[in-house]
Amino acid sequence: MGIKSRLDKHMVGCSILLWKINLLKQSLHVSMHAGWDQFPYDVAGIMKNPGYRQSVVQADDLPGLDAALTTIRKGRSSSVVFRITSCDNLTYWCLLAGRAQEGAADAIYGSLVCIEDRLIKQLDMESPVSADRPFEGQTGDDVAVSTAELVGLKRALSGHRDLHGRLEALCEWNEGQLFEAVLFSDVKQDIGRVEVHRAGAAVAELPQGKSYPYDGTIAEMIVSLDLRYMVVEDTMESLKPIDWALFVPHGIRSYFAVPCFEQGQIRSVLIFCSREASEFSMDQEYFFHKVSEMFMDGLQT
Repeated sequence: MGIKSRLDKHMVGCSILLWKINLLKQSLHVSMHAGWDQFPYDVAGIMKNPGYRQSVVQADDLPGLDAALTTIRKGRSSSVVFRITSCDNLTYWCLLAGRAQEGAADAIYGSLVCIEDRLIKQLDMESPVSADRPFEGQTGDDVAVSTAELVGLKRALSGHRDLHGRLEALCEWNEGQLFEAVLFSDVKQDIGRVEVHRAGAAVAELPQGKSYPYDGTIAEMIVSLDLRYMVVEDTMESLKPIDWALFVPHGIRSYFAVPCFEQGQIRSVLIFCSREASEFSMDQEYFFHKVSEMFMDGLQT
């Protein structure tokens, strides 16, 4: 699904500014300005003018915004959430995100998004992306879309603490856009088994909780190779036994797997699946790790 269609679906009711900063000239160029007609302030001016920014941004949020802008102007990735209060006491929650791109040493791209108050409050505002942890492989509009999607995921998962309920909620939130099914591998190293739970039409015929040998699984390879994640572009080309025992028979051609560790031991793996080959890449690491963190947070033991 293209960026425009993803924006249409997830940014309904949101205002978005896509921008580029020329680092050599230290100048701002706006490439997209949409949905700000009723906004009471000059949104580009908030980025450009320190005095104007100080007059409209809430005082508590101003240091963080200034720091993020300073980092971005130096050509480094950063993001920050901040609030603006209008004269009629309406509070606008905004996200500024910028990402340095490889091969573009003279420019940095990003977005400024205004998201509905009741949704943005659900974000984990204590964990903004730092300048040293860029949005890998994402441009400004990708960053904005991912943030909006994660807001929706937080809402979709709320009220579900059981494993199967959260798996179903994850698939309903995604609606087949980024993946077609999701598997949760419960790793039991002490007995040499993994127990697989599933959600999504693509794996509807897979029995819930089916057990497989630990040897040759995604979990074993992640531990053996000390990986943060695993991407398989085509299961038909795989050497792992689990791919031929589980994924190929159910028509899963590619997947992105994210492990969860506790006290240095692998406990589970969350696997995002597609029936199409080459649907996932390393560029999605930040996004899928964030989805996995949100999924695990609040999951009943």
